[in-house]
Formats: sequence, structure tokens, C-alpha cells
Amino acid sequence: MNYKTFTFEFLNDKKMKKFLIFCTILVLGLTACTKTAIPVVLPVITINAVSSITPFSAISGGDITADTGGPITERGVCWSLSPSPTISNSKTLNGSGLGTFASEMTGLTSGTTYYLRAYATNNAGTAYSKESVFTTF
Repeated sequence: MNYKTFTFEFLNDKKMKKFLIFCTILVLGLTACTKTAIPVVLPVITINAVSSITPFSAISGGDITADTGGPITERGVCWSLSPSPTISNSKTLNGSGLGTFASEMTGLTSGTTYYLRAYATNNAGTAYSKESVFTTF
């Protein structure tokens, strides 16, 4: 039996043809099912207006409208006596997940100006809202 005869006989075998078709479909199926990872980026958050301002407390909060691929693990507001507060400054913890939340800031000082931002954290990091400024009575 020479090479040509062997190849021809090999391809005429019904079991072998079925096996080759199965392998081809399997390989094509596995390569077609590969997933492209969706990148996780910072959440989208806005700040609520400051209300109920007293000499020692105030209420604000935020609205997280998109988690952009990563679950929100922490949310709240942060504040300081200087612009651009971060979660390294004073902050509230208001749970996790999307949606609107309210935060009460306590331990404030009477007659003091505070800088405030809402924040939300996911796997990509912490996102901040625009800054709000208020003064206690």
C-alpha cells in the first residue's frame, strides 16, 4: 500500500470521517466561544444638595448611576476644610450598590466652611462627584 492509497482509504472510512468532522466542530466551537474581558472603569456619581445644616451636622448624599462593569463596594461622602476632599479625609460609609443614598455628616464645627464630594468605589478605584461647599451655622 502506498501513501496515496492509504490516504484515500483513510478518508473513505466512515468512522474516521465522523471523527474528523466532530474534531473540526469542536475546535471551531471552542475558539468561537472565547470571551473578551470588559474593562472595569470608575463608577459614575453625582452629589446631592447639602441640607439640614446645623452648627454641628449636615446632610448630603449622592446618586450612583453606573457601576461601569464592577460592583460598587463602598459609597458615601467625604469632606475636609480644603478643596478636593478624598476618602483619606473624614467620610461616611453608606453601604454598596447603585442608586441614591443619604449621608449625615456629624462632628462638624460651628461657623466653618467645608468642602464635600460624594464617592463610590469599585474594582477600578474610587470615583468622586463634583465638589460642593457649605458653611455650618
